[in-house]
Amino acid sequence: LRARFGTLPVFIVGESMGADVAIQVVAAHSDLDICGLVLAAPGAVSDAFRRLLWGALIRLLNRFAPKSEINIERISGGDFTPAGAIRLLGDPLVLRGVKPAMASGLFDLAVSTVSAARKVTVPSLTMVGSKEDFLYIKCIGRLHSALAGPKTQKVYDGGPHLLFHWRHAKDVVDDTMTWIQSQLDDRITS
Repeated sequence: LRARFGTLPVFIVGESMGADVAIQVVAAHSDLDICGLVLAAPGAVSDAFRRLLWGALIRLLNRFAPKSEINIERISGGDFTPAGAIRLLGDPLVLRGVKPAMASGLFDLAVSTVSAARKVTVPSLTMVGSKEDFLYIKCIGRLHSALAGPKTQKVYDGGPHLLFHWRHAKDVVDDTMTWIQSQLDDRITS
């Protein structure tokens, strides 16, 4: 990106697992000169009960049914824009099933992201919907609290897990752009 765009400010926007990957990258590479992170419903498993429960379940599946698949199909697209619903319900590139080995990797990512967040010193915006149907909102809150840099949290009343596909996604995008602009303004005045 630097070779292509020069010194333009870089912000990373990640949704769900993409937010976890963004946190991991920034935590591991503080020399990237990232101006900020936008984290929409970042995956986080932060409490001992969930780590124990999900970890044991995944290990059991890996041991006794390694070729099985955990179905994560959404049965309704009612909370999403028409384009978002069509994509989530019909796009073959959208993940719908997870084998135990992949679930194990995703679980490890979600667990390790909370500790990685402690190394993230860039400004961040964490967004979550109040109707989060995939993650535990308190775990997202703990991840947000663990972020070491300046941070802002926004909860969207009635928002689902995938906020950028939600029928009110325009509000989410507008808030994202407003936050990014505020970070750029702060850089100019600093």
